[in-house]
Amino acid sequence: DRPRPEPIASDAMPQQIARGAELFGQRCAMCHGIAAQSGGSIADLRYAAPATIDAFERIVRQGAYSGLGMPAFDWLTDADVAALRGYVLA
Repeated sequence: DRPRPEPIASDAMPQQIARGAELFGQRCAMCHGIAAQSGGSIADLRYAAPATIDAFERIVRQGAYSGLGMPAFDWLTDADVAALRGYVLA
């Protein structure tokens, strides 16, 4: 029961957020939880710091957190990563 973080602005369009939700459900929810609500063992993305959001591309596609167990999804497109980011911020 943590207070909600300050929202981080996003310019994601509804269709982009919907695509991000689809991708998240397919590739991310098994670790980060349904609707990005972690059960506690993995980062709860609803509370991601602005610096984490700024590094989203490096984390998701380039494997910046691979030492922490986060795999690199290097096959995702720029549009896929933007959709995932938009979804997480939504």
